[in-house]
Amino acid sequence: MSHKRICVDPYQEAPEKKKKKEHHTSTTKTAKSPSQPEHEESKTLSVLPSNPTDGHTKPKPKPLRPPTTLLDIGISIEDWKMLEESQKNLPRFLFRAFGSKSGGDPRLNTRSGIIPRGFLDSKTPTNMYENRHLWYIIDRHLGGVDINTDFSSWASCITMALKYANIASYVAIIDVTLLAPHVKIYHVLDLYRVKLAKDEYPQEYLAYGPISGPAFHCVNMEDIKNTAYYSLAGRSYGTDGYFDGDIYEDPGKRVATAKKLASLFRPNHDKRPDIIIALTAAFSSLPYCGFRTG
Repeated sequence: MSHKRICVDPYQEAPEKKKKKEHHTSTTKTAKSPSQPEHEESKTLSVLPSNPTDGHTKPKPKPLRPPTTLLDIGISIEDWKMLEESQKNLPRFLFRAFGSKSGGDPRLNTRSGIIPRGFLDSKTPTNMYENRHLWYIIDRHLGGVDINTDFSSWASCITMALKYANIASYVAIIDVTLLAPHVKIYHVLDLYRVKLAKDEYPQEYLAYGPISGPAFHCVNMEDIKNTAYYSLAGRSYGTDGYFDGDIYEDPGKRVATAKKLASLFRPNHDKRPDIIIALTAAFSSLPYCGFRTG
C-alpha cells in the first residue's frame, strides 16, 4: 500500500515555484510559518506513516515465554523467571582451567571452545528446561560423574578455576557480554535456591551449551606462570619457585603485574580498554578471591 504525504500550506505559491519544490517537500518536514495555526501543523504530521524500521524507533523485545516443560521438571514460573533474570547479574568474566585429558575426551575442552559432553553428537542447543532429567544431570555434573551433561563449569575467579582443575594446561575466559544467544549461565547458588542443586557451591557457575566465538579466549598456563600469577595469588604458591614476595607485598608492583596478566586474557580481536581495566582490578585482588591463599 502506498502512502501520500499531505502538506497543508495556507500560502499559495506561484505555479513555477511549486513545481520545483514538490520533490523537496516529499522528503523534508513542512516548515511552520509565523502565522500558521498550531493545529494545522499537527494535521500535517499526523498523516505520515509510522515506520518502526526507519532506524530511529527500536521494536520492543518480545517478552520471554515460559517453556512448556516447567511442570515436568518441577519448576514454577516464578522460579523460572528468577533464573532467567539472574542472567543480568552475572560477573562479566568467568574462568575455566583444563588440560588435554579433562573430562576424558579431548573434544570437550579445546583452545577454540568448550563443548559439553551432551553436545558432542551435534545436538542443537535450545534451553536447559527442555531436558526432563534436568535435576539428575545437574546433580551428577556437580558430583563429578561422567554423564552426558549439557553444562560446563566456570568460576568468577581464576584462582578457583585452577583449584578445581586436576592438571591445567590452559585457562579459558569468557566475556558474558559477547556470548551467543543460546548460551545461558546459572550460578549454582541460584540453582540451589530453586531446588535444582543439592548444595550451594557459591564459587561455581554452570554454562548451558557449547561456547566459542568472540566471547571465548584461551591462555597457555606457562604464560600465566611466567607473568607472575603466583606472586599475585598468594604465599601458598611460594614453594614452586614462582612466588615473588616483593610483588605480593608492594601495591604498585601488584597493579603493574596484574595489568601484564590482564593483557594475556584480552583477545587480539578485541581492543576495548575496559577489559584490561576490569581484569587488572580482579587480578590485583586475587588473595581475596574465593578461599584465601595468602
